[in-house]
Amino acid sequence: MSIRDGVLLLALVTALCCALPGIFIVLRKQSMITDAISHAVLPGIVLGAIITGKVNSPLLIVGAALTGLLVVLGAEYLDRSGLVTEDGAQGLLFPALFSLGVILLSVYYKGSHLSQRSVLTGDLNFAAFIHWETENYDLGPQYMWVMIVVLLINIAYLALFWRELVMSTFDREHAQTIGIKTGILHYGLMALVALTIVAAFKAAGSVLVIAFLIVPAAIGVLVSKTMWQMVAVTVGSSLFAAYLGFEIAYQLKISTSPMMSLVEGAVFLVAFSGMFIVRWVAQRRAKKESMAEVVSESAL
Repeated sequence: MSIRDGVLLLALVTALCCALPGIFIVLRKQSMITDAISHAVLPGIVLGAIITGKVNSPLLIVGAALTGLLVVLGAEYLDRSGLVTEDGAQGLLFPALFSLGVILLSVYYKGSHLSQRSVLTGDLNFAAFIHWETENYDLGPQYMWVMIVVLLINIAYLALFWRELVMSTFDREHAQTIGIKTGILHYGLMALVALTIVAAFKAAGSVLVIAFLIVPAAIGVLVSKTMWQMVAVTVGSSLFAAYLGFEIAYQLKISTSPMMSLVEGAVFLVAFSGMFIVRWVAQRRAKKESMAEVVSESAL
């Protein structure tokens, strides 16, 4: 497998892995929690690297995911106290944790590829550099297989609890009355988001991973009328943006992840403009029909 194909496959898998949990995050209007988690995982990653002595250890994913969940639990605790609102709690917690991560990074990993720049935007090309090779086959980037495992976990969770997630998203009270454990579902979803953010950290960083999670689902909400339509649009737009962003970045020899995010933003802008025009035309038509009815009644 060529380096180009390896980067493209990693881009597609990463985009799809992030887009799936983003569906319920957008529907539940919790998009900003991804911002908090994506910044809060940094100290977990750095501490994991310090403890294990390796920047590629699987323990980094565990430690960082737990740090991300700490923000969720801390924000909810402060919100329940009645002294701080939930968004205010997020604003208090994640800058502190992110700052701690940056300080640890500058002290222990100054000059390494685990730099402050890569923390913010990731490096998809570097993430795809090391391939998993057997005696006869090149199985692609090792990091891609990490993302595939996380993708399968995401698919399994959403498939197993699809009905419960949908019901608790649109009618939490009714879901609770019929015995659905909405709290457990919520924390399961947050754990899934934290795991996905940590896994995609190397490719997308703490900033761009938010776009990978939110923008495709936002496009799906904008143009869809049913859940399955939303899933199809979310998956399709994420893969399209990943492919087109990769091709543009490859031709222009620029960073891949930022270009993928830029394309996702452009696709959302096109979808938004299209829906705005459709709504404007529908309103104009309804206004004309209403005026025609008034004129007809006046003539009678």
